[in-house]
Amino acid sequence: MVTLASLSPPGKDVLRDLFLKGPTFHEDIASASGRIEIIEQGAADHFEGWVFLNERGINIALKMGLASVKKIRRDNPPVRNHEPQRGLPPYAVGKL
Repeated sequence: MVTLASLSPPGKDVLRDLFLKGPTFHEDIASASGRIEIIEQGAADHFEGWVFLNERGINIALKMGLASVKKIRRDNPPVRNHEPQRGLPPYAVGKL
């Protein structure tokens, strides 16, 4: 059975990314070894190229304290540079 202590650093990184970003296509996961590890240990499942956390993986992520990280990200979305500034026409963005 998978535990937080049994995961390698790449496995923890993949688990963190899947918890924060949701289901991810296997080619977009940074560590192939981490992906394989969490699938083999039963923390994630895969279907037609998509990898996603199952109940065990979500429980481990919660024990890692990632719920607070997800809440902070949800409550403070990143500012995107490509959005027009208020009061400027869209064609003027980036030309000032």
